[in-house]
Amino acid sequence: MDKETIAIHKDEVENARKKREMTRLLKEKDNELALQLKDKELATTKQMKDAELKMALIQAAISNGKSSEKLNLANMFFNSHTK
Repeated sequence: MDKETIAIHKDEVENARKKREMTRLLKEKDNELALQLKDKELATTKQMKDAELKMALIQAAISNGKSSEKLNLANMFFNSHTK
C-alpha cells in the first residue's frame, strides 16, 4: 500500500472509532434519561398515593364527627409517615 492509501485507511478507522464512541455515549445518555424519567414517575406516584392517604384520613376524621384537634392529629400522623 502506498502512503496515501494508508492515510485514508487510518482516517476511516479513526472515523469508525469515533462513530462507535458517539453511539456508546448516546446510548448511555438515553439510559440515564430513561432512569430519570422513571424516578420522576415513581415520585409522582408516591405523591399521588400520599395525597390519597391524606384525603382518606381527613374524610374519616370529618365523617366520624371528630373535632379540629383530631383532624390536626390526623394531619400530623400523615406528615410524620410521609417524610
